[in-house]
Amino acid sequence: MQTPDDDHSFSKITAANAGEKKAYETSREERRRYLIKVFLITSLLLATAVAAYFIVRSEQNSNRKAGVYSEADGTVPPIADYIRKNETKFPESFVPVYWSKLRESKDLLDLPTYQVAVIYKVKNDEGVTVMKSKLFELNADGTILLEIAVEPFKFSTYQSASSLYSFD
Repeated sequence: MQTPDDDHSFSKITAANAGEKKAYETSREERRRYLIKVFLITSLLLATAVAAYFIVRSEQNSNRKAGVYSEADGTVPPIADYIRKNETKFPESFVPVYWSKLRESKDLLDLPTYQVAVIYKVKNDEGVTVMKSKLFELNADGTILLEIAVEPFKFSTYQSASSLYSFD
């Protein structure tokens, strides 16, 4: 049979267990909140890092093409200027017939370069209009690195060069 002391000690044990259970549930809830906070902060940092990567990458791409670009009609201004200055005594006679798409690649130092082909008409030194075609390679600043004269409409005969360039 239980005595009043036994009943009283039983209630103390039950109260102690309840307190431990409440403390355990509280610490479990606090840990859950802590883990959620850590997850949210980590996710936010990761999202910020990914966004920063793409922003920097897009700025690098726009900076790379600052000197070399193709206008709406396909004209590449550094090449057009070069031809006007160096190919004829009559700069106003330069008439582009065809511009290939600007093709981006990398040089030996892993820097961006651009290739383009152009077919054009100019007046020669005697004032006679002639058709010419050339392949050009430029760096990111628009400086011409390579110029290859090619017979007009005979790109396929220059297989090694044409494999490097796109004539779309």
